[in-house]
Amino acid sequence: IMEEYLGAVKTKPELFLKLTKRISKPDYTMHFMVDRNGRKAMFYNYKGPEFKEGDCVLLKATIAEHRRDRYNSEPLTYINRVTILENKGSTK
Repeated sequence: IMEEYLGAVKTKPELFLKLTKRISKPDYTMHFMVDRNGRKAMFYNYKGPEFKEGDCVLLKATIAEHRRDRYNSEPLTYINRVTILENKGSTK
């Protein structure tokens, strides 16, 4: 059985994720990501190369917290200290 989350808290794995949605607020931006198996991840602000909704990126990040999505209570991996290693672009 696959883990619901993308890794153990406080670990720093390399993850291959697709940006499904970005929500910009005045003081922060939320990035919603999904992996090949449909597991969801989310992080806030990020400094680095720009990437767009639909782009698939290889990144390194710290697993900060295991959460539940407040709308549908699906598992949501909250990550931080995100570094983009490679942007594979979108499949479109």
